[in-house]
Amino acid sequence: MPTEIALFAELVNDPLARIESSALGAVTGEAFTSAADIRKPVKIVAGSSFAICVAAGDEIDGFIATVSSTGPVNGGFAFGSVQRDRRIEAQVATDQVSNIALLGLVVSGAGNAVAGTANTLNLPQVKGGAPTSSKWRVIRHITGTGVAGDRVLLEKV
Repeated sequence: MPTEIALFAELVNDPLARIESSALGAVTGEAFTSAADIRKPVKIVAGSSFAICVAAGDEIDGFIATVSSTGPVNGGFAFGSVQRDRRIEAQVATDQVSNIALLGLVVSGAGNAVAGTANTLNLPQVKGGAPTSSKWRVIRHITGTGVAGDRVLLEKV
């Protein structure tokens, strides 16, 4: 009999993941890059676009999956794709004041950088919260107990 079981993890190249092509940005002309912006949390904004959750407390509608080098779309927005469900690794943001418990819901935390600037460890920054429409929860503490700086695994509820 095995002494360990497999730990929850991201599902690499998950064929069931909901990944949607989309315009990216809150305004036209934002300089998204693959190196800096993949995995950042995003929210739906006016104009049929996904904007980076740079404000702490934003509800998370998905995470940037790709950034295309193809020219701008929809009058000047960047183009890419957004992962809308399944699992993703994140880092507990510096503005988390206690620990995020297992199955605790999260929102965007402090430290998600603007387009073209990388996040710490290139991971989305999250903190405990009470989202009402787009819910992601912690299903594993990868490091630590869910305090600021720890890595956690999120899953769409």
